[in-house]
Amino acid sequence: MCFFSVIHSCKFSFHRYVIVLEPGLENFKRVRVLEKNMWIERRTRAVLTEFTIYNAQSNLFSIVTLAAEYPATGAAIPYVSIQTARLYDFTKTIMFFVLTIEVVFVLFTLFFFYREVKHIYKLGIQAYLKEFWNCVEMGISLFTFAAIAMYVYRTLTVRNVLDLVRHDPFNFKSFQFAGYWNETYTFVLAMIVLLANIKLNKLLRFNKRFSLLSSTLKYAYYPLLMF
Repeated sequence: MCFFSVIHSCKFSFHRYVIVLEPGLENFKRVRVLEKNMWIERRTRAVLTEFTIYNAQSNLFSIVTLAAEYPATGAAIPYVSIQTARLYDFTKTIMFFVLTIEVVFVLFTLFFFYREVKHIYKLGIQAYLKEFWNCVEMGISLFTFAAIAMYVYRTLTVRNVLDLVRHDPFNFKSFQFAGYWNETYTFVLAMIVLLANIKLNKLLRFNKRFSLLSSTLKYAYYPLLMF
C-alpha cells in the first residue's frame, strides 16, 4: 500500500511550491506538464519528494524522503532517507501477551527505581554517585523512563496521523515526525541494552573467567580508549 507522495520545490526567494501525486496513472502526465512549464528553473534550490509505503503482511512502514539540493555553484547534491519501522504494535492475537509483558516491565522499573531512591536517601547523593555501578543502575532507570515516555508519545503520534489519513484520504499526510520519534525511541533502547550488558558484567564477576576479563579491561582501558 502506497500513500500519497508529495513533491516540494523551494525557490531562491524562499517560496515553496508543492504538488501532490495521487495514486493512479495520471502522475506521469502531471510531471511532464511541470517539466514543460519550467517548474524546476535556475532559482530552484531544492526539490524534495516524500512518500510512505506500508506492507500489511510484514506490518512495516517505509518512510521515504528523496531530496536534491541545487547550490548556487551548480550541480546537484542528492540526499536519501529511508526509515523502515513497525509503527503498529498491536495487530495480532499475541498483542494481549505483549501488553501484559509491557505492564510487568513498567512495574519492575518502578520497583527498581524506588529501591535506588532509597539507596540514595541512605547514602547521600555524593556518596551514591562515587560508586560506578550505582551510576549504571540509575542510568538504566532514567533511560527506561525516557523510553516509556517516547513509546507513549510515538503511539499517540502514529494514531493521530492514521486518523487524519482515514478522515481525509485524498490529502498527503507526512509520517516523518512519527518515524523520527520511532528512531529516537530505538536509540534510547540501544542505550538501555548497553547499560544492561555492562551491569551483566557485575553479576558475572564471581566467575573466574569473567573476573579475569574485567581485570584485563581495567588495566588496559587507557590504551584501548586511545586506540
